[in-house]
Amino acid sequence: MLRFSKILVANRGEIASRIIRTTKRMGIQSLVVCNPVDMDANYVKEADEAVLVNDDKNVFVDANRLVEIATERHADAIHPGYGFISESPAFSKLCLDNGIKFIGPSYQSMELMSSKKDAKELAMRCGIPVVPGYSGQDQSPQRLLQEIQRIGYPVILKASYGGGGRGMRIVENDTSIDRVIEMCSSEAKRFFGDGSLILEKFLPRTRHIEVQVFGDRQGNIVHFGERECSLQRHYQKIIEEAPCFYLSNEERQQLYGWATALAKASGYEGAGTVEFLCDASNASNASNASNASNASNAPRAFYFMEMNTRLQVEHLVSQRINGDRDFVELQIRIAQGESLREMGVRSYDPAMVRGENKVAMECRVYNEDPANDFLPGEGVARFANHNDRADKQVMVENNVTAPHGAGSAGTGSFDPMLLKVVAAAETREEVLTRMEAALRRCQIVGVPTNIPMLVNALRLERFRRDGADSRTLEEEATALLKKPVPTCVEAAHSIAVWGMLKSRREAKATSDPWALLGGFCSSGELTRCQHFSVNGVRYECRVTRGCGAGSVLRVKQEGIASEVMLPVEELAREGEKVEVRVGDDIVTSVVEVGRDVVRVWPITCTSLFGSVEYEVKEESQRATQGAKEEGRALCDVVCPMPSTVARVMVKAGDRVKKGDVLLVIEAMKMEHLITAPQDGVVEMGEIATKQFLKKGQPILRVL
Repeated sequence: MLRFSKILVANRGEIASRIIRTTKRMGIQSLVVCNPVDMDANYVKEADEAVLVNDDKNVFVDANRLVEIATERHADAIHPGYGFISESPAFSKLCLDNGIKFIGPSYQSMELMSSKKDAKELAMRCGIPVVPGYSGQDQSPQRLLQEIQRIGYPVILKASYGGGGRGMRIVENDTSIDRVIEMCSSEAKRFFGDGSLILEKFLPRTRHIEVQVFGDRQGNIVHFGERECSLQRHYQKIIEEAPCFYLSNEERQQLYGWATALAKASGYEGAGTVEFLCDASNASNASNASNASNASNAPRAFYFMEMNTRLQVEHLVSQRINGDRDFVELQIRIAQGESLREMGVRSYDPAMVRGENKVAMECRVYNEDPANDFLPGEGVARFANHNDRADKQVMVENNVTAPHGAGSAGTGSFDPMLLKVVAAAETREEVLTRMEAALRRCQIVGVPTNIPMLVNALRLERFRRDGADSRTLEEEATALLKKPVPTCVEAAHSIAVWGMLKSRREAKATSDPWALLGGFCSSGELTRCQHFSVNGVRYECRVTRGCGAGSVLRVKQEGIASEVMLPVEELAREGEKVEVRVGDDIVTSVVEVGRDVVRVWPITCTSLFGSVEYEVKEESQRATQGAKEEGRALCDVVCPMPSTVARVMVKAGDRVKKGDVLLVIEAMKMEHLITAPQDGVVEMGEIATKQFLKKGQPILRVL
């Protein structure tokens, strides 16, 4: 029987660390590659060997370079992880041609299932329903428009060989249809090497259910149950859970049968996921949030969507409900030629699950601002912490480089996922409670995250009762995107930090030695009243500076009578960290000073603060700056996020109308349109494709 001695892990971040943990336990050496940005990453330190690649090309999508490194370093297998080229049949075949085992399905199976067209045809031959659509060879815009008219709006455009929400758009009418087709095809070509698209009838209210399967070389197929993944943004999952609590046993067995039949028909080997859409909108007439819950009790129609020919980001959820079986170990052993039967591997049976692992859930923590269309934030995740010992049923996969260290740069080059938090329990109610507590223990500073939104989702009555569907995020946006209202104590701490930073800046600008004492007053007390907003909530603050090192803050939320009065004192400051005494508590925070805002992330005394970012603005400054911003927006176009230029659509002197596309930028593997803010003439300098843009960087003007 073949036994691997060294495996090249052709990935980065938390999934690379995840694979390395298994190879170490199995006594197999691990080899990784890294770009300069990852030199100090956890996965590089954990690997037995690491190869630094200094060229400009992203090594994780360079199949030839990866195989070359594996050959040079005598690796006998490559584990692709997920993302990048993990689903590339050409990569799998290249490994085979060079005598290296690709830990995954054969290139023939990947070719079959990576084509949405071929996969749908195979599904139909297996008797599995599919959504009506078009997947023909003729990809001309005229033919696609003709098929869209035949299918009827709304339709969804998908990359034929894509996934992860890339190369995917919903079209509801003829407006800008040519532009949408071009964007989808461009994304598909760049990320998957093929610009062809398929069209499907868009189902307005669906649930997303997937079945985890494994196959071996001997033709055996098993399943490890289903996952519910309906809560998504931009077609990327946010929360996954297993099992799917609203399915009947008959529905569950039907999905298992379809998934294993499809895997069998494709000659599948290794880990794979068969994804289905569940459409209950017609049966339930669930046209709005008030009656959407009826969908869980109505007859449901299921359709095959696609098969992912790799390990999924959310595989840990299925591991938990299958006795914590290590799926990576199973992948490796299958690749070595072992059979599922010899290993004693059987399909998931809920009746056999014991203890607290009956229900599992995963939340993905992203660097993004949910209130700003989930765009990634600029900055560096400088701190990540989680008390792993607080709950043995909680697992945290960390994609941030190091606690208290340099952190992970938000450059827009890779996915914005920072953490995966996985919790298990005996009931769904218990796992919801456990997950909320786990998220509140997570701390990430330096960039915005979706942690507050995840907590809101877990507490949402509709989600707790009925789960999510494709409309949940849209219909519950007010509740989900609402930031927690800071308490007066939280506001007092954040305002105190703001005041101390301002005092320092003013001290540097003056020759008065008394100013250096940070509020010292030589004769009596001085009281000043100011108004602030903290996370968009207005507070009135009265600060009394006495004849000593400290001050007293009286803080009240506008419109509410009660207030808090707390002594505050700056204890220390080093770099971006500030230590402040607020009442009886000593709080250390990481601080970022912007043009008109101070962002504060408390990293100690978490019983008071939790994992929250506080944005502090002085109201008088905000009003002035707001007027300036409004004037600037009439002509200046700035970059909304760290990104690279994908395509420049205009040149200097062009006349444009409001809404016209000026350029297309790429961030976190997605394309975004920059449009004209008004009618006018373009004024611009040199802008080149692949040029890196910073958040807030002026790009051009429309005059």
